[in-house]
Amino acid sequence: MSERIFSLSRETWIDAGFQFCHRERLQGERGSTGAFMLGIIIINFNQYQKTIDCIRSIPGSFRGEYKIYLIDNASSNGSVAILSELYKNRPEIELIASPTNLGYARGNNLGLARARMDGCGAALISNNDILYKEDAIRLLVETLKKTDYFLVGPLVRAINGQVMKTTQKNPPGIFRYLLDQTILGRLVPEKYKLLNVAGTDGLSEVYWVSGCSFIVDVKRFEQIGFFDPETFLYFEEFILSKKAARANLKIGFQPAAEVVHYHGASVGKRDIVVQLENWKSEHYFLKKYERLPLPWLFVVWILRTLFVFICWGKDGFIREVGYFFRESLKVLTVSYPLK
Repeated sequence: MSERIFSLSRETWIDAGFQFCHRERLQGERGSTGAFMLGIIIINFNQYQKTIDCIRSIPGSFRGEYKIYLIDNASSNGSVAILSELYKNRPEIELIASPTNLGYARGNNLGLARARMDGCGAALISNNDILYKEDAIRLLVETLKKTDYFLVGPLVRAINGQVMKTTQKNPPGIFRYLLDQTILGRLVPEKYKLLNVAGTDGLSEVYWVSGCSFIVDVKRFEQIGFFDPETFLYFEEFILSKKAARANLKIGFQPAAEVVHYHGASVGKRDIVVQLENWKSEHYFLKKYERLPLPWLFVVWILRTLFVFICWGKDGFIREVGYFFRESLKVLTVSYPLK
């Protein structure tokens, strides 16, 4: 494994894979044998045991040719050494160690660039806290091959077996968005929340699937720029759905393919910094892609701040609440070029 670990320079990770991709293309594209190969991209951050469990579930879920691109986002708990030793005799696993935490979008872009150069026709984007049930990946691959969907998501279950709400049939308007994505959702009956969730009785076209696990056509994904690298955590799938819709690319939901999600493990324990990153990404998405005016952005900010106050304030973490208030308010004044 040691000779197959890529320790990225800072010049490389700034572009999260694209600079790396362009440099190697000058040497000729590799793996272009014409045979279909699946690239599986998994990001690890201080959760190597979840990563190990995820990788262990893959062989029983897909028996075709695949390569795993394992991105370590500058873990501080010895993950690189542990994973390197464990997979040193696994040529289908390539461990890429980043010197800094790239987050979700840039980390996955790095893996996508590698998969593209290795000739992968499709890429499975996977959180490391996902377990793949038998034949789940096979079903996703077959669906992608046999339909005109450029991206397909599986049915996601929580560890208690409950089906998670990981799809949206239609793009939500602002009122629907507030009820689905903010603390206002606690006031809404569960049956209302399910109105925009895809059914589980068969393959269907949807507007949005969760970013925890999905398969995507690499070439068409590259045509819309892969993930927007300006987000660090969260809202990547919202932006992806928006970009796909503008490019007339279809997204599918295949409930026959099932995965289990240990929700939250890929990020770690509750952290006020994570909440702030969530708000930064949300603000970026709503302002740049949805072009939401400032009054509505202010409403969303109030609801986010209220959520933080309720969750952290009740436990006496007033300093954390104050930190979120100050830093998140600054984000409201940030402007972006419109998309």
